[in-house]
Amino acid sequence: MTFKEKTEYENLMDIMTDDPLAPKEKNVLFEAEHINKPYPASSSYYKNLYVHFRNKEDLVEFANIIKVPMTINSRVIDYPYRRSALWAHVDNYWAEEKRKKRTAKEKRFDNSLFDHGADEPEWKRHWMDMPAFDNPANPPYHSITIRFLDEPNYQYFAERIGQKLTEKTKTIWHPNRGIDNIKGLIWHDTSGPTQPKYPLATISKGRADSMLTSKSLTKMRIHHYIIIEPQDEAPYEEALDKFGLREYATLIVAPFSNHGDGPGRARNYWWDYSKEVLGAEKHWVMDDNIVDFYRFQNNKRIRVDSGALFASCEDFMDRFSNVLMAGLQYRFFIAPDQAYPAYVKNTRIYSCNLIDNSCPWRWRGRYNEDTILSLDIMDNGYCTIQFNHFLQGKAATQTVGGGNTAEFYHAEGDQDKEKWDRGHSYNAMGTLNKSQMLVDAYPQYSTLMWRYDRWHHYVDYSHFKDIPLEYKNPCREIVIEGWDKPNEYNLELVVKDDM
Repeated sequence: MTFKEKTEYENLMDIMTDDPLAPKEKNVLFEAEHINKPYPASSSYYKNLYVHFRNKEDLVEFANIIKVPMTINSRVIDYPYRRSALWAHVDNYWAEEKRKKRTAKEKRFDNSLFDHGADEPEWKRHWMDMPAFDNPANPPYHSITIRFLDEPNYQYFAERIGQKLTEKTKTIWHPNRGIDNIKGLIWHDTSGPTQPKYPLATISKGRADSMLTSKSLTKMRIHHYIIIEPQDEAPYEEALDKFGLREYATLIVAPFSNHGDGPGRARNYWWDYSKEVLGAEKHWVMDDNIVDFYRFQNNKRIRVDSGALFASCEDFMDRFSNVLMAGLQYRFFIAPDQAYPAYVKNTRIYSCNLIDNSCPWRWRGRYNEDTILSLDIMDNGYCTIQFNHFLQGKAATQTVGGGNTAEFYHAEGDQDKEKWDRGHSYNAMGTLNKSQMLVDAYPQYSTLMWRYDRWHHYVDYSHFKDIPLEYKNPCREIVIEGWDKPNEYNLELVVKDDM
């Protein structure tokens, strides 16, 4: 018997501004004259490149290779170099460096963000009986921005320094740092496959040819559901056998299709299903374009092949009475050389969500339903938790066909042929309505902005930083013997030949 849809979906289209680009007081982050320009130029330069150096010797070597005078105080240079008074200081390079020297120790990351003297940071006080999280800051000795006037000079620069650079390259190290030798390493559950405590599903539409999240979960031997629409049933049934997923994946066919309300409607359907059919207190819901999952430890992001990562998140969230949603940070937002807490409290949760089924707010909005639900929770005085100890390796927005990419982002707004010819794989104007809906829903927290060649939104989450986590059992805050030791959930770092 088909489970009926229980929640009437609010797509919020009725709150949308008639003219999305109309200037709004404090809600547009660029000059008014740029508003009607689809691609406002940020500068006259071809591109900017951010270069990091490990030590003084690497910085001096780099300056000699590209034949540009620079000191420890150089922050931005043009290429080709535009002669200026700085040439007069070349002979005094070492004198100036000595006079204004900043040692690596002095430039070390300011840990005051997480460590206030003798007081432990908040996250450490709560992180007892959780996996070890040791990721000290390891910042570069010096960094500099190079601005290129045109593409030929950019290519010539790449040849001189001996690195392969593309139009999409944003940051490099000199010399090339390369990739940590982690090939074949994986965090493996030595006790056998660990299943999440709460049911897990991925929402999928028109992606039977990829099945990225389901493939990843199957490699981890995790039982999961896939919520699909009726028109996709045949190709998804075929895909279960084609990709060897049937042992761990179960299809649930929703009683609606091609409604145009976005994925939030299917997420609500799964929410009701997990609660009423499966009797679960919480549920996991994921996007269908997650390639792998990772553990961030000892400044390395290494793959995990165990459901222990979900179990640790569940155990942590279960400690608190006022946390209604939690989830994993994106892998590409975590830089191994920077310091992070094991989790961030009260921010947006996206793509991989653990939700308390008692939460009185549901998914809503044709676009940006993840941010809207996060704000619904925090605006009403409850908490969210975004984990950094385990990460999701999600494919970038609009790089996988099907889903919202086909239904919304590529279909809405004018395509720009020049951008596509330059290798962009997304419709830059397709995200405009997505960002504008959030601004219309929560103008007190959200701002519309143009960034990275497409429309984005900015949300100020500082309004919620003081909402505390509340233990279900206050005795949890009392450290008992042994409870402050790491709980590795039977994970060990091993080498696997079948990577």
